[in-house]
Amino acid sequence: MQYSLIIPFYNEEGNVKLLHEEILSALSILNKNYNCEVELIYVDDGSTDETFNNLTKLNFEDCEIKILKHRVNYSQSIAITNAISYSKYDNIIILDGDLQNNPIDIDKLMKIYEKENIDVIIGYRKNRKDNYLIRILPSLIANKLIKLMFNVNINDHGCALKICKKNIFEPDNTWGDFHRMLISRLSNKNYKIKEI
Repeated sequence: MQYSLIIPFYNEEGNVKLLHEEILSALSILNKNYNCEVELIYVDDGSTDETFNNLTKLNFEDCEIKILKHRVNYSQSIAITNAISYSKYDNIIILDGDLQNNPIDIDKLMKIYEKENIDVIIGYRKNRKDNYLIRILPSLIANKLIKLMFNVNINDHGCALKICKKNIFEPDNTWGDFHRMLISRLSNKNYKIKEI
């Protein structure tokens, strides 16, 4: 199969090189296990630090790469939809640029995605190392509210690590700041969704 791997960045100058190296390691595993073709699309969403310069200095070896730059910070959702408009494959992998998820975990998601022919597989962040009051507690409350309001059995709507079919990104599903609400919108439209 073929995949477009999309990573939005905003002021992540310290994470760019490390994340890229982790992605290259993950891609070598994916290529060995699935013989898949992956294009990388990095989006600098209006960073005010050295994120874009650091992206342009990366070693891309045999990777196909696209680097997009927004003049201002639009939002993670717009960065993702912009990258999708430049993607050439029908399967999309989304990963945050802040090291919240390990790219090696893409392998676990891909195993299920390819075997079970589902529309979306989403990761679930366990043992988060964020600040509890600023990041973890608000996330727990938001996830609980979304679960109750939309009757969706997903634990972590904020997890950026996803593999999905490109066709789910239609305007009915991607209005507003959609990346946190995407799964609840899709679940009410009978898309096949799984969380691991």
